[in-house]
Amino acid sequence: MLKTILLFLALAAVSLAHAADPILFGPYVQRVETEKATVVWITSDRTVTLEGDGQSQTRDNYRTNTIRFDGLKPDTEYRYKLEGGAEGKFRTAPDGPKNFRFVVYGDTRSNAKVHKSVVDAIRRQKDVSLVLNSGDLVSHGTILDHWKEFFGVAEPLMRETYYVPCLGNHEDNAKEYFDFFDLPGNEEHFSFNWGGVHFVALNTEAPDVPDGTDQMAESKIWNSDIMWKYFAKQREWLDKDLSLNYGADFFVVFFHVPFYDSKLSRREPQIEIRMAFADILEKHNTELVVTGHTHNYQHHQKGMSHFVVSGGGGASLYDLGDSLGVGTEGVEIVKQEKVNNFLVIDMEGWKLNIQALRPDDSVIETFSVESQAGLRLVKRRVDSIGGLPWEQDEDEEDEEEEVEIEYEIELVK
Repeated sequence: MLKTILLFLALAAVSLAHAADPILFGPYVQRVETEKATVVWITSDRTVTLEGDGQSQTRDNYRTNTIRFDGLKPDTEYRYKLEGGAEGKFRTAPDGPKNFRFVVYGDTRSNAKVHKSVVDAIRRQKDVSLVLNSGDLVSHGTILDHWKEFFGVAEPLMRETYYVPCLGNHEDNAKEYFDFFDLPGNEEHFSFNWGGVHFVALNTEAPDVPDGTDQMAESKIWNSDIMWKYFAKQREWLDKDLSLNYGADFFVVFFHVPFYDSKLSRREPQIEIRMAFADILEKHNTELVVTGHTHNYQHHQKGMSHFVVSGGGGASLYDLGDSLGVGTEGVEIVKQEKVNNFLVIDMEGWKLNIQALRPDDSVIETFSVESQAGLRLVKRRVDSIGGLPWEQDEDEEDEEEEVEIEYEIELVK
C-alpha cells in the first residue's frame, strides 16, 4: 500500500508542475525490470495553426514526461495514478525462471477499428505479463496524428501491461518513436530477461535515414554497404548477447522483416535478413522467432526452431503463396492463413505453449516449442575442450598409422 501511495504522490507532483499542459496520451508503463519501471505520458507543449488556400490545419508540439522508479520488488504488482490523467498497473519481472504469459502481434497501422478489435481480444486474456509488437505501429512515424490514433487504441493495454515494440519500416526511424518508448540498450536492437526467457529485438531497417526521405533514396541506402555494415554490427552484438545468456530456458527473438515468407513479392528482403542473422540464431539454437511486415499469419519450422509471422494487427491483409522460395530447403510450412491475428504464449516449464488467435478469440492453431537450453550448454562444454574426445583420438590414430607406414618403407630399402 505504501509503495502505491509513493507512486501516486510522485506522479501528482510532476503533474502539478505542468498542470496547464493537456495530456495527448498516457500514462503508460515502460522498461519494467525486476526492481525498476518507468511511467511515461505525453503532453501538448504548444499548438500551431496554419491557414491559407481555404484550409486550416492545427498541429501539436509535444513533451515527453518520464518518471523512473527503483527499489521495487520482483514479481510484484504496482498501481500508479497520474493526477488529472488515468491510472494503471504493472507487475515487475520475476528474478528467476517462472511460468508466465506474454502476447505478440504486429503491423497495427492503417485500420484503427481492426487494431482495436485485436487489442480488446488481448485484454480479454488473463495474466498477460508483457506484450511485444513486431513493428509498423503506425503508417508514418513522423506524423503525430498517426501516433495519436495508435495510442488512442493501444493505451488501455499499455497502461496495464509492459508493451515492447521493435522498429518497422513505417516507423521511419522517427524521433517520435524513440521519444514515446523507453526501451533497453540503444532502443534499436536490445535484449532483456523475463522469467526464464531471454528476449531479443533486432532492427531490420535501414539506419540513419533522415525523416522524410523518399522511397527511391531509401532504396539506395538499402542497396549500399551502409546497410550491410549496420547488420555486421548487430551480428557481432547478437552473437555476444546470446552467448552471455545461456542460463535462459528459451531464446525468443523478434523483429520486423521475416526470415521465411510465402508472399512472392517479399523474396529478396527475406533472403537479405537470413543472410544477416540466420546463422547466428541457428548457432545458438534459438527456439522462437516472431516477425511481422507481411499482413497475415504464417508458421514455419526448421528443426526444433519455429518461425512465426504475426502481421495481422490492423494493416490490410496480404494473400499467401505456396512456396518459400530458394534457400529454404528443410523449412516446413506448418500453417498459414490470411487473417488478423495475435499470439498468446505461455512459458510452462520446458515448453512454450502457443495459441495463434483471431480477434474473435477463435483458434488458428496451437503448438508447443521445446527448450533447447540443455543442447546449448552441452555444445558449449564440448566446444570448450576442442571437440569430442573420440573425434580427437581418431585424428591421433591416423597420424600414428602414417608414421608406421613411413617406417616400414625405410626397412624395405
